[in-house]
Amino acid sequence: MFRQTVLPILLLFFAAACGVGVGPGGYTAPSSSSATIESFAAAPELLAADREARRRGSLGSPEYVAALDDKARRLLTARIARAVEYLGAFWLSAWEQAGRPAPPGGQ
Repeated sequence: MFRQTVLPILLLFFAAACGVGVGPGGYTAPSSSSATIESFAAAPELLAADREARRRGSLGSPEYVAALDDKARRLLTARIARAVEYLGAFWLSAWEQAGRPAPPGGQ
């Protein structure tokens, strides 16, 4: 009951509270809220893949891992790629907001 009613509301509340500002150059970094909402939207697919994998083997067994990899590889690859994109955007935004300082040592 909690996962179906209260948790989505809490996640959306958290997502709305976690925005990233605009840098001096007009660059807008993706907000944490969009990452949270995207991840929440992917949860049913990942949970279905986990249920299927648990039918094939116990948690952590080679059969489970192979089944989960088969069912969720595309989703997990996309989520990791998106995380890299967000991390780069956060770094770029912070660097721009700091006035684009030169790296230590002048490199």
